[in-house]
Amino acid sequence: MYLTEKIDADLTLRLNLLDAERKLKGESMKIIEIIEQLQRHCGDSYFGKKIMDATTRDQILYGDPNQECTGIVTTCYPSIDVIEKAGQAGFNFIVTHEAMFWNHGDHTE
Repeated sequence: MYLTEKIDADLTLRLNLLDAERKLKGESMKIIEIIEQLQRHCGDSYFGKKIMDATTRDQILYGDPNQECTGIVTTCYPSIDVIEKAGQAGFNFIVTHEAMFWNHGDHTE
């Protein structure tokens, strides 16, 4: 996803408070809920393109967005090293600035 330029301290604080509130209640936060918070904060488009539209690079490439988020990694480049370190740390949501694949659109097929 390429939303990093639009995330600010206010959103980070809201996500942290929401996460803390859920932990106190024994609840977890799903990856899709975090994405929906980002979309509410940023709007449904970025530079005129719909976020999470099939024509943009803002996509979930792998995994189930309905699973519990165990940690978030933000990075400029989704290198193998970053992915491995995220996995070792137990984090399952990686937000990147650059594309994972060099094919305009991060097509995985």
